[in-house]
Amino acid sequence: MRKAFMCFILIAIVLAFPFADDITSDLGKPMKDFSIRTVDGGTFTLSEQLKTHDLVFVNNWATWCTWCEAEFPALQAAADMYADRVAVIAVSCSPTDSDEDILAFSEDNDLHLTMARDDYGIFSKYVEKGVPTSLVIDRFGNIACVQIGAITSDKLFERLFKYFLRENYPATKVLENLKTLGMEKISRQSSEELSKAANMKGGKLVFRNSDNTNILPFNTYSENGRTGLVSTNSEHTETISSVLTNVTAPVGGSALTFDFEINEAGGQEMTLFEVCVDGNPVKRYGARRELSSYAISLTPGEHEISFNFYNNSSYDGDCYVRISNVGLRSGYSARQALSAIPSTPVADDFEIQLLSHGIEMIRTSGSSSILEEVFGDGLDYVILNSDKAEARITVTGAMDPDMVFVISSFDTPETLGEFKTDDKGFTFTLETHDGMGGIIFVSYAQINVTDSATGFIYFSDRETAANLFDALLYFDPDFSYEIVPFTGFTTPENYLSEDESESTYRIKVVDQYGAPVSGVAVNFCSDTTCRPVFTGSDGYAVYTDVPYNYHMQIIKVPKGYSYDRYSDYFTSEESGEYELRVTRN
Repeated sequence: MRKAFMCFILIAIVLAFPFADDITSDLGKPMKDFSIRTVDGGTFTLSEQLKTHDLVFVNNWATWCTWCEAEFPALQAAADMYADRVAVIAVSCSPTDSDEDILAFSEDNDLHLTMARDDYGIFSKYVEKGVPTSLVIDRFGNIACVQIGAITSDKLFERLFKYFLRENYPATKVLENLKTLGMEKISRQSSEELSKAANMKGGKLVFRNSDNTNILPFNTYSENGRTGLVSTNSEHTETISSVLTNVTAPVGGSALTFDFEINEAGGQEMTLFEVCVDGNPVKRYGARRELSSYAISLTPGEHEISFNFYNNSSYDGDCYVRISNVGLRSGYSARQALSAIPSTPVADDFEIQLLSHGIEMIRTSGSSSILEEVFGDGLDYVILNSDKAEARITVTGAMDPDMVFVISSFDTPETLGEFKTDDKGFTFTLETHDGMGGIIFVSYAQINVTDSATGFIYFSDRETAANLFDALLYFDPDFSYEIVPFTGFTTPENYLSEDESESTYRIKVVDQYGAPVSGVAVNFCSDTTCRPVFTGSDGYAVYTDVPYNYHMQIIKVPKGYSYDRYSDYFTSEESGEYELRVTRN
């Protein structure tokens, strides 16, 4: 129970460092020789390691860093695989980490890497943007790559090491973007090949991949007699695969229909399949889906359709979307396809309703550090007085059930769209394991909807609840509780950010002549999630969310424009306006 909810709650916690000067200015330059004491009593000297190894990999981390812990299994596997050619050292940059802390961490995580403490601040300038941050020092002693953020993929580590260990590496070659490794080897199939595979029988739609080399293509697949298109960014995190087609929708009603399946989607912030009409998202899916069909209503006229797959997953395997049997239908055929799409029961509020009788709730006063550490702030606690209870979740008309995620203490995340419905909402059964359970619903990456969440912890009976809460009284004397009849939840709103107001960021995109540019996708990223917004005819895009120093990047521009894919921008926490530039070709 604790592990499931802590994983969800802690993933949103980030470490706020002041931003350093551009550390990428060190790329391609010699790394000053250093000698550092290791926690096992040895010494690690750069110049000595380069005599016997072709690469030195310095991983800067800290024992309190959850992303560092997530990175270590892949790093350990890569270090073992290339031990004869790559020297790896993991250096804790935290002044609170003692040798004993580091040794205990290594033992707990089954690590046998060489580890040290950065007592003299050798690497301090490289960790001011956060940890983990890693340095790649090539065979010539030069800094060839600075990687900010965790690498949790075994395959990505392998590609990284192979890149610098290859025979045709006669001089230092800087790698500025680790995630582009291998992208140049992905083939881009012709429009004829794509169209033949994607169209429904008798269809004549013409498909093409984006001209933007930063956007990976879709390619064809054939399996069990079915042909279609598949995204190619499976092994490239924080990238987009996209394929486009243009349609002419006739007067009298029409629909774009297609089949699709999503494999190994990793949860709400990991992957996202999106269908856009004229650059505007009209449907999104963020979880694994078996082969399904969908239909989108189109207004009469010319439209550009794009199928996009955003991959933020670190999963080492086939993470993709496949689309097939795409067609433009009209008249009765279109109406039939649209009527097959399940309707969504809507309500005025996004909330959970408990439908069973005899339920009680726990009213608390004071604070309990243990309770907050285990379950987080803002949750309600209820007693079902049964092993099971019926419940209903309601959504507003602006919400898409396929982007409302269900996170329980016993199961992997799934989407609300997979639940049963009644005339008011989506129904489900709460089940207890060892007398307790918990559930959270998160509305994420909606179209024109602010993220929000609701959830609670539940117990099967009073005795189970009292065992926990009575123990808290011993550790937190200012804490108290009482059991009262259930009258409804006290915090149906977004408790994940209940103490934070919202900030609005207005982004204007112009070309080199100052003219506004529409249809530009600007990505807003926190440390755990990214969300795109699109500029309108006035060149403005608007993003509203909790105050944060968001990382902004242009990720898509209209045909006829280009941009610097390595340009990074950051917002302040307060609302503000920013101007980004693209180039009209």
